[in-house]
Amino acid sequence: MRPRRTLPVALALAVALPWTALSAADAATPPTTTTTGTLLEVAIDDHDAPTSTWVLEGDDGSLTEVKVPTSLRGAVGAPATVTLDTSTATPTVTAARPSTTLTPQVSRPTALHAYVVDIVDPTSSDTTTLAKATATTKSMESYWVREGKGGITSFDTTKAISFTQANACDMNVYELWAKAAAKFPGVAWGWANHLVVYLPSDCAYGWTGLATIGGGYMMIVAPDLPTTAHELGHNLGLAHSNLEIKGKTYEYFGAFGPMGFSVNDYAPGTLDAAYQEQLALPKAAAARRTLTWGSTTTVTIAAVGAGAVNSVKVTDPKTGTSWFFEYRAGRGPDAKTFYATQYPFLYGPAGGLVDYRRGVQVSNLTSGGLITHTTIAADETWAATRKGEWFVDRGKRLAMKVVSTTATAATVQIVTGGTGAATPPRWTREGMALPVVVVTPLATKVGQKARVNIRVIDASVGSSESYAVPRITIDGGTPINVKLDANGRATWTASGPWAKGSYPVQVYYPGRAGQSLKANGYATVVVTP
Repeated sequence: MRPRRTLPVALALAVALPWTALSAADAATPPTTTTTGTLLEVAIDDHDAPTSTWVLEGDDGSLTEVKVPTSLRGAVGAPATVTLDTSTATPTVTAARPSTTLTPQVSRPTALHAYVVDIVDPTSSDTTTLAKATATTKSMESYWVREGKGGITSFDTTKAISFTQANACDMNVYELWAKAAAKFPGVAWGWANHLVVYLPSDCAYGWTGLATIGGGYMMIVAPDLPTTAHELGHNLGLAHSNLEIKGKTYEYFGAFGPMGFSVNDYAPGTLDAAYQEQLALPKAAAARRTLTWGSTTTVTIAAVGAGAVNSVKVTDPKTGTSWFFEYRAGRGPDAKTFYATQYPFLYGPAGGLVDYRRGVQVSNLTSGGLITHTTIAADETWAATRKGEWFVDRGKRLAMKVVSTTATAATVQIVTGGTGAATPPRWTREGMALPVVVVTPLATKVGQKARVNIRVIDASVGSSESYAVPRITIDGGTPINVKLDANGRATWTASGPWAKGSYPVQVYYPGRAGQSLKANGYATVVVTP
C-alpha cells in the first residue's frame, strides 16, 4: 500500500519583492508590497499531520511561498491583486482582491494539455526515463478523458522534454517547478495546461506526488497511473477521499476513487459521484437521480460506468448535506481496482480491518474533501454496504437498506426524515430503522362509531414484503388486530357507537419477524355531543 504522502520540506525561496529599510518612525508599520498573481494551495500530505502551504504564482511565472490567513483562503485559485507583509522570511498575504475562487472549467467541454518534464539527475540511481514519463502521462490522460464524462473533450501531451539537474532531490520543489515551467515560455498553467514534472524515483520525500489544488503544477516521484491520476485530480480542484468510522474521519482511506490511497499498482477506480457533481460533468448529471427529502424511495442503481442511473442524490434541507449513493460492483472500468480483488482489506486507522468488498458506497462532500461512510456489521467495518444491511447517518435523519444486488445493479431503499409537520423516522444505534406509529383520531360525535387512522413507517419493509400486524387498545381494553395496506396505512372503526367522553388509544406495532424493532403510537379519541 502506497499512500500519497508528503512530509514538510524546508521551503526557502528568496522573496524577490521590493522593499526598503524602515526608519525608526516607521518601525511599527510592517513593510508591505502589492503585486498581482494567483494564490494556489499546495497540499502537504503528511499522513500523521496533514496540512497545506500556499504559493503565489506571479504574472511573470515566479513562484513564491506565502502564508494565507484563514479569512482570505477563499481567494486561493483566483487571479488577484495581493498585498503582502514582507517583514518575515515567508511573506503573509494581508489582502487579496477579488476574493473569489475560480469556477471549475471542466463544467463545460474543455481540451486539456500536459507538458512533461523529466528531470535527469546524474547523482541519482533511479532516474525516470522520458519514455516512461511520457507513457505514464498518456495513461493518466486516457483515464481523465474517460472520467471527464463529456467535460474533458481531449487530453494530449503537447510537449515532453528532459533536462539535467544534479542533486534534484535536495532542491526546493518550487524552484524545480519554476525551472521546468521556464522551458515553456508563454504557457499559462491552470485548468487547460498542466506542468507534469517527474523526479528520480529514489527521492526520499515521504510522498509520491505533489500538486496545486485548482492549479496547473504537478510533481511526480512515483511514475505510475494511480499517482498521476490523483495529482491531476488536485489540479482540477479535488481534495482527498476520506473514510468515516464511528464518527471520526480518516484521510485517504476512501479508496474507491482516484483521490484516496493508491494500493500497489492497482488502477484508480471511477471518480466518486460527489466529485462528478463538484466538477459539473455533463454525462454524470444525466446518469444521476435526485430524490425528494421526506420520502421513502426504492431505486435501482446500475454499477458505476454502466446503465441509465449510476448514482442517487438526496439533500437534507436542515443541514444542507447532499448524500450520494453508488454501486461499486468491481466491473467495467473498476475491474482492475484494489476493491475488486479477492481480499480487499486494509488495516484501518481506528484499529482492525476495513473491508472494501463490493457494495453500495455512501458519501458526501465536506470542506475537507469527500467522505465515504462505513457500515458497522457486528465487529466488522465495511466501506460499502452489502445486501440485506442498513446504513444510517449519525444524525439519524437518513437510512438506506440494500434490498438486493446483482453483478450489474443494486436495488436500495432510501428513507429520509421529514420536514415541517411530517414525522421523521428514528434509528437505532446499530443503524436499523425504528418503526414509527402515527395515530390520528377522526372527529366523532355521540352515537357515531369512532374511527382512527393508523400509519406505520417501517423502513425494513421492502417492496415485496408485508408489514407486521399492529394491535389497537381502547382505554385499556382487549387488543384488536388491525390489517395494514401495502403502504402501512389503515383506518380502524369501532364496532358500535360511543358515549360522550375521552378515550385513550394505544397502537402497538410488534415489528417484522427477525427484526426485533417494536413501536407504540398513542392518541385520545374525544367524543363530542
